[in-house]
Amino acid sequence: MKTEITKAEAAISSLPSYASLTNAHRQQVKNARTQVEVVYALDREAVIKGIDQLVAAEERLYELYKPTLSFSLGSASMNNYITKLSLSFTNLNPEVLTVKKIEVFNNGISKDTFTEDRLISSGIPSNVASGKQFSISVDYGFSGRLNSSLPLHAIITITDGKRDYLYRANWK
Repeated sequence: MKTEITKAEAAISSLPSYASLTNAHRQQVKNARTQVEVVYALDREAVIKGIDQLVAAEERLYELYKPTLSFSLGSASMNNYITKLSLSFTNLNPEVLTVKKIEVFNNGISKDTFTEDRLISSGIPSNVASGKQFSISVDYGFSGRLNSSLPLHAIITITDGKRDYLYRANWK
């Protein structure tokens, strides 16, 4: 047990200062957390020097980090009404991301919402592995729900399992 605590403390003490942390240190912080979890698996009450430094480093990375996504948008319209919308993005991160919600706005008014449950029940996987693409296409037909002459955007809520991130995708 002493060896595991020593390894965890060494991993924590090797972390850069709070102010100099960047996304390049992400794996180093994850490795320190793994060492700490090994100790806690053996003894949940163990005392590890520097644990506050690790927690601060994790919080700093969450502040700095927002998953990188590459968006592609499309639409079809007729007589000033949108008949079809498509939205896709590629996950450019090493972590699996999950789409929690997509909300479509026309002229600032919410017109359609796709929750994670709605996506899954429609056969659209909400989890997006690293390097993979998420895609959704909605056929509105001639319902007149979306006016193509007015501003149109979506707010996409993504999670990495720890934090939620909001993205805005603009069609026009």
